[in-house]
Amino acid sequence: MKLAEVLTKDNNRTQLLEEVEKIKKADPESLLAMDLDIKELFENEKFDDGAQLLEKRIRVHGEDASTASYRIQVLLHEKKYEELVKEAERMYQQYPDNAKLLDMMYIIKKDVYKDKKGAIKVYEKYLKNNYSYDVYTT
Repeated sequence: MKLAEVLTKDNNRTQLLEEVEKIKKADPESLLAMDLDIKELFENEKFDDGAQLLEKRIRVHGEDASTASYRIQVLLHEKKYEELVKEAERMYQQYPDNAKLLDMMYIIKKDVYKDKKGAIKVYEKYLKNNYSYDVYTT
């Protein structure tokens, strides 16, 4: 992994891609390989294949903020909005300091539940314990 960091800093994309391919071939069930494959499947709009690989990733490596984010993408693609809201709320409860969830929770509170005060509290709660320039300027 350190080599990948060095190559990224050196802006050596060609060699970085070669190293990533070596990792994927050497250990296709590694966290990095699975995440890259899921992202590639989603980018190519192969959501069913991506969802299957996501479930395998969860079995092998467990759940984390990334798997929840992938699951939201699948639910959005499948237009399962009620499940999407539940998953977003579950994610927010598990990872309240994840800045990427703030906008989603704000919209859910404001537009789905029509709770403007609750929507504002999402940001207040985050900013009470965290600092993010991007969040302050949103």
